Formats: sequence, structure tokens, C-alpha cells
Amino acid sequence: MVGLKIALRAFGRPRLAYGAVPSVTGRFTRAHRIELAALEGDAARFRYVDVSGVGYDHLDCRYTAALLSSIPKMFGSLPAEVRHSRCALRGASECVYELRWEYGPSGARPIVVGLAATGLALGASKGPRALADPAAGAVLAARRSLVRLATTP
Repeated sequence: MVGLKIALRAFGRPRLAYGAVPSVTGRFTRAHRIELAALEGDAARFRYVDVSGVGYDHLDCRYTAALLSSIPKMFGSLPAEVRHSRCALRGASECVYELRWEYGPSGARPIVVGLAATGLALGASKGPRALADPAAGAVLAARRSLVRLATTP
């Protein structure tokens, strides 16, 4: 499982993580709901809604904006730019967050992490004998990494 997480982090994109935000945050709070209103390219819009009647706090706004901005950092990119375009504390019925990010992993770090994770995942999926030949897994992972980098816009 650790290898899979590392591989997703190395080869995934912030867009995938943003798509999972509503289901993940739903596990941590029942008072508010965050909804993905739009996800296109390298931009997203979220709605943060009070579903229990407890209202909003300025910390809700700051925490949500910080959480959303930090996701691209997990992928080696700069934080997303977050615009809190509507705020329940300023009279709106909900908070709306508009995000833009640039995806561009820095240097070889994602490749190295991806190589290691893919090699481990391949070895684990093919049994202990495959783990005895890590070079083959690393070569295969390197090839896949380079193909992905060459085809990523």
C-alpha cells in the first residue's frame, strides 16, 4: 500500500487529488460539506456549505483555503492560487473557492521516487522471486517514467 501511495504521488496529478476532496473531507466533518462545483484542466471551484446549522467561523475559511492550496505541493509543484470569491461570513449563503495551479514536478525527484515505488510494486505483485531482481523492475519503471514525462503536456 505504501508503494502505491508513493507511485500515485510521483505520477499522479493534483487534478486527481482535487476530485477526491469531497469524499475525503466528508470523513472529518458532518457539520459542513465541501462540493466540487467544477474541475477543468488546472482549475477547480469548490463550494463549502453548512449542513448542520452551526454556521461558519473565520478559521473554517482560512483552513479550507490553506488545505486546497497545499494539494499541488504533494506533487512537487507550487501551491495553488486560491480565490475565496464568496464568503458566508460576508453575507453569502456559502463559501466558494476558485483555484488555479500549475503542474510541473521539479527535476528528477519524482522520477526517482516513481522508479523505487514502481519497482517495489512490481516486485510485490510478482512474488518474492521478482524482488530478487530489482534491476529489471527499475529498468521497466524508468522506461514508463520517461514515456510519461515525454507525453505530459
